[in-house]
Amino acid sequence: MARRITWWLLTRSVALVVTFIPKRHRFRVVVFFCNVLTPIIGERLRRRARRNALCSGPYDEVMRLAMRILADGGVTFDAPLVVDSPVALERRAIFVGGHYPIANFFLRHALDHGIEPVVVKAFPEIDRFIWGTRTEFEAIEPSPTALLKLQRHIEAGHPGLVLIDNSRSASVAFHSEYGDGHVSTRVFEFATRFAIPMFFLCVRSDDQGRPVIVIRPIAADPNEFITHLLEQAALLRR
Repeated sequence: MARRITWWLLTRSVALVVTFIPKRHRFRVVVFFCNVLTPIIGERLRRRARRNALCSGPYDEVMRLAMRILADGGVTFDAPLVVDSPVALERRAIFVGGHYPIANFFLRHALDHGIEPVVVKAFPEIDRFIWGTRTEFEAIEPSPTALLKLQRHIEAGHPGLVLIDNSRSASVAFHSEYGDGHVSTRVFEFATRFAIPMFFLCVRSDDQGRPVIVIRPIAADPNEFITHLLEQAALLRR
């Protein structure tokens, strides 16, 4: 209870201060504070996230914390998104990525284009808002029927977002500078079964603090996913 009260006071206090900053400048202010805080707490946050995340950088972990504070405080802002993709967003598709700290910005990118994805995530009550807006997104908790629910949403025009945690069950192993990892094969088998196009997704910050959304069409193959994952992991901001 004490932690909830502390968090509530923190988010409301920050929200009150930020509302005095013009909307178009708010994200720039966040970047400034992330630059200041990353050398202090970034590595600690990264180590804590490493248990489940396939790859995570100190700066992006600090950015995620800042975004959660703003989202819970109801703060809106303009997001200077950088999109690196050879294709346009598709509705009948699955976007699959590692559990990147700032993956929520993909939802903002989709919303800005009139598309509302559905997310498979373990704790829907956390980060339930699309960052920079007051819009809640649809979430499905992992369960034996989660992918079937996801299939219905996809066929209704809502692309799926699946962020893969480090899991040893029915998985393909790999090694990176972040340690040993395991990628579950379930979502790839699901995409093959229903012939749903699959796209690799990475969201990371560039040197200016702007969220970079990387999208690549891939086969429903965990090894191809891992190849892209390792390529983007090497570009994570430290």
